[in-house]
Amino acid sequence: MAKTVLPSKFQKWKGLDQISSIVHEMHCIFRELAKDDFGIDGEIEVIVPKPSFWKNTLNPPYQ
Repeated sequence: MAKTVLPSKFQKWKGLDQISSIVHEMHCIFRELAKDDFGIDGEIEVIVPKPSFWKNTLNPPYQ
């Protein structure tokens, strides 16, 4: 049997997907928390990669 989901849930999931994509482009980590509650939906962890990782990259995100 199929699961019943409100349209608002799909809107929320689309928003979280967009946030995750943007955070990953920023070279940070997005950790989504429980999907079926109220309040905080996730955490963003700011990271700084090791300098050797960006050695051969033309546009490192951090300078």
